[in-house]
Amino acid sequence: MDTFDIFFLRDYHKYFRIHHDNPLSMEERPFIISIAEILPVGISLGIISSYLFVKYPLVLLTSIIANIIMCSAQIAHRLAHRRTHEYDENGNKQYHIPDFIKFLQDKNIILNNKEHRKHHLTEVMNYCISNSNTSILLDKLIDILQLPISTYKNSNNIHTHISTSEKYNVINKYLST
Repeated sequence: MDTFDIFFLRDYHKYFRIHHDNPLSMEERPFIISIAEILPVGISLGIISSYLFVKYPLVLLTSIIANIIMCSAQIAHRLAHRRTHEYDENGNKQYHIPDFIKFLQDKNIILNNKEHRKHHLTEVMNYCISNSNTSILLDKLIDILQLPISTYKNSNNIHTHISTSEKYNVINKYLST
């Protein structure tokens, strides 16, 4: 959803997109909204999974765990932004991040703020917002399926689709700095 400008999701998705220009805009909305943004997708997939995999308990359990992770992804995403901006430009503490959350982030169990920052700087990598390890898989899947990607930041709310070679030019430029 971060990459694609899908007409029927445009209004629903606009607040999520805005955070690319202003990462702390997520803090302007209640925490419950962070959960509610993805909950309809999680519930729908949960219902579909329960019908499809009822005869396969292990697959069903895996699907349930994946849905829980997906529904909590925005919380991990928001916590990554909080850690990045834990202190303001004057060194004053803005947010309290519990040590166990920092531990989970540092071990890439939930979204690592440093890894997620790469996504905000490039917009063409590290898409996953639940944990940093999954980004590698998602990035590969996007490449294998040759899914179109787009940039959005500072472009007047217009998605600019770019080619795979342009994507790698952006990544190489980022890695060389």
